[in-house]
Amino acid sequence: MKKLSLVTLICLLCTASYNAQTGRGERGYEPPTPEERTERMVGQLNLDEQQANSLLEIFTAADEQRDAMKAEHEQLIRQDMCALFLSTSDQVEAVLTAEQYAELDEMMQRRADHRAEHASRKGKRGPKNRPSLEDCENLSSQASS
Repeated sequence: MKKLSLVTLICLLCTASYNAQTGRGERGYEPPTPEERTERMVGQLNLDEQQANSLLEIFTAADEQRDAMKAEHEQLIRQDMCALFLSTSDQVEAVLTAEQYAELDEMMQRRADHRAEHASRKGKRGPKNRPSLEDCENLSSQASS
């Protein structure tokens, strides 16, 4: 039993060490670049230079299209989340007194400041890059103009 525990511990340490060295532990899976995909296919299929150049162009264009689609999708999600956030905020404001809502607003601001400070210390954008009420109000005013 002790040997099994020791082997398991060694495997976990090796995996953690490998992930730390490759950076995969933080970022997760990253797809190969167009160059890497082309090089792999050249080696596997014995492609000539013209075929390799054509594939590189195809893979590069596909990556650019995917990135554009991803950005558009993220923007749409942000707009939907902001609409929900503003709607919820309006409903909560209708239930609370003015003093209670002002106190809630201060609490939310302190929490947002804390998240931003924590994220800046860690070098990250913050948890799921949540929009603030101000961000949503700015986004909705831009959309309506």
